[in-house]
Amino acid sequence: MLFAGLLAVYVALRFGSLSWPPAHLYLPIKVTWVNTAFLLSSCYTMRQALRAGHANNQGRFVSFLSITGLLGLLFLCIQGYEWVQILREGVMTKARIYGSTFYLLIGCHALHVFGAVVWLWIVIRWARQGQLPASQFIRAELCGMYWYFVGAVWAVLFPLVYLS
Repeated sequence: MLFAGLLAVYVALRFGSLSWPPAHLYLPIKVTWVNTAFLLSSCYTMRQALRAGHANNQGRFVSFLSITGLLGLLFLCIQGYEWVQILREGVMTKARIYGSTFYLLIGCHALHVFGAVVWLWIVIRWARQGQLPASQFIRAELCGMYWYFVGAVWAVLFPLVYLS
């Protein structure tokens, strides 16, 4: 519901504006495409981890979870770099409404990705310590569902915010 509300506000402001984003604003589209590939690839590695977990292959399970977490961290680091570049371009001073909605929407997503990464590292710790038996594998599956959610939200945010 949070993202639905934020997206509704963004769409209302975007289509209610004559120039959105402002013409003078630079968004790092090429870097964001690469970053999108990292996040969407992490959904694949999460799927592979869950498959390995269901097959009771602990080594592959932890390996793919670790790769997923590293891709998530890479996504966040690159997004942080993008934000610094966008701030240097003056998005908050030249395009206040756009800048505010941009950072609110993208920042909220980044916060969710960060939460997913933390949850993922907890699941990895449980798996390494043998605290994730088959009877409690739902904890890993729920983490996977949340990971897919942040990937799906980004699949909506990226074209809406960066490409429109």
